[in-house]
Amino acid sequence: MEQNYQSTKLPTAATSSAIGGASAWSNPSRITADDGSSASWGAFAGAQQSLITASSFAFQQLPDAAIVDGVLVLVDGVQFSAFGDVTLNISGSVGKPIGTLNTTYGGPTDLWGKTVITPAEIAAIGLSISVDDVSGGDASASIDCVKITIFWHLEMENVPADVPTRLEHKVYSTGGTFLGRLPAASQIAFSQDIGSAGSTAQITCGVSIDPIVTVEAITDETGAPLLTESDLEILATESEEFIAAGDSDDDVIFKNGNRIKTWLYNKWYPNGKPIFAGQINKIGFKSGGGQARVQLLVYSDGLDLDNFIARGYPFAYTLDQSFTSWDNVLVAIVYGFGGWDLYGQTFRTGAAVTMFGAIDLLLRGTADVTVSLYDAPNGNLLGSVTKSVVGVDQPTAVQFAFAQLIDVSSSTDYFFTVRPGTAQQIDIYWNSTGGYANGITYNSNYSGGSGGGSWATGAGDIWFKTYSGLPTTTTTYSTDDPITEMARGILLDYNARGGLITERDFTPTGLSLTNKFNSATIFTAIQKCVELAPSGYYAYVDLGTAEMDILPTSTTPDFTVVLGKDINDIEVVMSIENVKNQLLLSGGETAGVNLFRQYQDSNSAARYGTRLSQSSDNRITVAATADAIGDSFIEENASETQQTPVTILNSKFDITLLTPGKTVGFRNGGTLIDNLVLRIARRDFTPEKANLILGRLPLQTTAEVEKIRRDLILEQTINNPSAPS
Repeated sequence: MEQNYQSTKLPTAATSSAIGGASAWSNPSRITADDGSSASWGAFAGAQQSLITASSFAFQQLPDAAIVDGVLVLVDGVQFSAFGDVTLNISGSVGKPIGTLNTTYGGPTDLWGKTVITPAEIAAIGLSISVDDVSGGDASASIDCVKITIFWHLEMENVPADVPTRLEHKVYSTGGTFLGRLPAASQIAFSQDIGSAGSTAQITCGVSIDPIVTVEAITDETGAPLLTESDLEILATESEEFIAAGDSDDDVIFKNGNRIKTWLYNKWYPNGKPIFAGQINKIGFKSGGGQARVQLLVYSDGLDLDNFIARGYPFAYTLDQSFTSWDNVLVAIVYGFGGWDLYGQTFRTGAAVTMFGAIDLLLRGTADVTVSLYDAPNGNLLGSVTKSVVGVDQPTAVQFAFAQLIDVSSSTDYFFTVRPGTAQQIDIYWNSTGGYANGITYNSNYSGGSGGGSWATGAGDIWFKTYSGLPTTTTTYSTDDPITEMARGILLDYNARGGLITERDFTPTGLSLTNKFNSATIFTAIQKCVELAPSGYYAYVDLGTAEMDILPTSTTPDFTVVLGKDINDIEVVMSIENVKNQLLLSGGETAGVNLFRQYQDSNSAARYGTRLSQSSDNRITVAATADAIGDSFIEENASETQQTPVTILNSKFDITLLTPGKTVGFRNGGTLIDNLVLRIARRDFTPEKANLILGRLPLQTTAEVEKIRRDLILEQTINNPSAPS
């Protein structure tokens, strides 16, 4: 299989030369920027010629194994009464007649007359455009910019030495403590659809839940066993449990709420790659009869997006308590063997505070820090939030916002704790002499074994701020890009509250829109942002790293499947089941009657027969709006669709790269198949293979249709109150 790449560059240098006494181009350097300012040329006599040359495109040095598939040149310009050629500075290449300067030359599979273009030739690539007067001396031309796009691929044959495929399921408690690896675990399999929040996976462990009882002699400091008066060894009996109820305080492997991170090891990733992360949501077990097993249902982190309501960013909290003096640090640490040295602080809510929202702490270090709120030291847990504090080497105020506002009582004492992840530590800034009137620092120290670990009164006060808030389920974004401003802000507020999915690659749309989100979960708000973006945008959640991309679909293949090498055959389904070539659209009332329009595709109806669809939307009262929507509907639905299932083996390609939203093309399948560019709509993944469902690319609608479509979407505002009662 082939992994495809493309890169587009502008030149960084340009020159011009006249031929046979003609005039040169004015301002040739202007073609190095796409900014509306142009280089220009004009003839003052018949048959004059001039040459403009672009160089220093600064393409990356392609790998030696790279195979160049094609070169595309875009020229943004105009000409009058002139002809000429576009040529590359590659020996043996064949130039192309300019025809009109405002166009493209070459393409993804065009090597300009060569059979091979080498990576070295790409590194030094340049181009020249010649213009020739053909009208007796009044020819002219201008160019705003030129761009070169290189299309290339890597054959995925040369892979590292074979490494046996294996999985490792690491288990963590809700507090981040590493509990061990799932014993005797099965392979993992999961499905993922384009635009979905996540997935689920079932894992079976071939073990019994029965506790393991060990008996060992108690020894003295020299290692000799302690004896009774009858010279018998004094024995200690220990029982190790594997399963516990979800509300238990025991840290055991099999427990609802625990987190699992699955790593894949194979020849592509000998050091491992995370492919799935999530939370145990269901445990089933069978014991006895030689068929002992434990079955786990794990929800991926992406499904957490439906557990939070979208709010404004930054959320409007109100400062309640504040103590900001410090003279030293407390080192909170969780040891790898299960012990810890942790700190907490009591405080008193304000006189009018009934909803608790966030805590600021002054921290230093790198750790996954969990802040928990209790009704008292050693009391009942009210809520917690975990946040990665990364690379902080100076005292830095870090806010921990809870997933939702927590009901509290005014003028009442509460308690918060600070805990880093297993085998991690964090510095907490603190004032050793105290100074906060309504609280004090507490310490919990535990070195393993039985007993211990409770919270005991210490001295001084931690640097902290607490915040209250008012509940809301509404936020409005005004004149914002739906992806890099709306979706980004929604996700940042979710992350501030301990949300698991973070931004990885958000591509701006260039649009400036307004939208109100009311009672929307994070996931439905993200879906709305994608809906507001131009057609072709999609959201993808990486199930292994818990990161999100929102990108436009590539219209050129991200990957190429070679028939006869990667797969033996291909089954393409070409369907007209959902064809609609006639639409009756009913709109709102105008001049006393409803707007009523008909749209049809006569060619489609002649081929497949009339396929009718009806639609009603009383918000549409303008004929031009109805026409844009109706024409777009017919354009998208009047043609047959293509769909194909494809199975790719891990032995032939790194199947973890084949994710929903990426595009796939074909080679060696004949003209019809090789012209297909299909999008991955679904993948069914196992460590050994990926079963893909490929479908037609989304329709690329015009800017006018996009604007009208978005305007209609924006009218669908839910008129709920700003917050539930």
